[in-house]
Amino acid sequence: MALKRISLDQFSKGIVSHYGKSIITRTEVNSYAALTGVTRPDGWNANPVMKHGKKNAAGYRFDAVSAAKSNRTKIDVNSLGEDKETNEIFEDLDMLTEVVTKRKVNSLIVTGNAGIGKTHSVLHKLDRSGLRKERDYIVLKSKISPLGLYLTLFLHHDKTIVFDDLDDLFNNDDCSAILKACLDSYDVREVSWSSKKMVNVVGVDDETRRRIEDDARDKLLEGETDVALPNRFQFRGQVIFISNMSQEKFDKAVMSRSVCIDMTLTDKQVFSRMKSVVTKLKNKRTAEMAFATIVKKYNDGVLELPNLRTVLNYANVVESGVKNAERLSKYC
Repeated sequence: MALKRISLDQFSKGIVSHYGKSIITRTEVNSYAALTGVTRPDGWNANPVMKHGKKNAAGYRFDAVSAAKSNRTKIDVNSLGEDKETNEIFEDLDMLTEVVTKRKVNSLIVTGNAGIGKTHSVLHKLDRSGLRKERDYIVLKSKISPLGLYLTLFLHHDKTIVFDDLDDLFNNDDCSAILKACLDSYDVREVSWSSKKMVNVVGVDDETRRRIEDDARDKLLEGETDVALPNRFQFRGQVIFISNMSQEKFDKAVMSRSVCIDMTLTDKQVFSRMKSVVTKLKNKRTAEMAFATIVKKYNDGVLELPNLRTVLNYANVVESGVKNAERLSKYC
């Protein structure tokens, strides 16, 4: 099983909470990493605690609040280049999305850092595969209720549905149950919902059932709100979940029905990806200046790990021509 990569800040918070102390021995660090299935992040050993008269560190100091700022690896803009591992993981995401478009898997779960381009990559691949938004796939970004989820899956029963940062889905047992049904590996994936307002289609012949479903979908597409839905239907589409949430927080049954890719990157990998994107922008010169400023602020401990949106927002601020634009970087 591949080990998960997490940031130094996440690792520090977890290990301090686990052991109830801030000075951790190397053996304890290795044990915690093995127990939680993660790799030791860059900079974990940057703050050794030396014992008098000893050459080797007695332990390493982990501060859950300041570790990422004080011990973070400094980023050299000029030395940043293409990162092979990062390129490969985005290529893998591209290929997995293609597998979904070919209807070979029912569900794909994509997790990782915020703002590294997960959603953009997925949607770009769907478009390049010949799928059209609304006709072949839809993207959901807002909070949704169990009934709203049932209605959405019913209305778009044969499309690819992209859930973008809808993490609340997995905090609701009814939503989880609906998702499990539509992601099953059976030839027939039947989703059901019980309500007095729904039409009971149990035992109804196929032709009548199709007529009831078609009639309900037509009314919904026409904008009617008081529509009697069938209490069960067959879902023939695919689902893609995109989330900044760790895979540990996903419903295990949903994960077992899905292909899962964790795109968590190290700080340096995030900056390498940013640089590769920045060099392709129309306002390349401004974006590169903005990127260099963001890196400096990060190295100075002023900013937490930024994302692509941080750089793009700040580039727009710089391009506006306002005075003292650098001061505004902290708001981006």
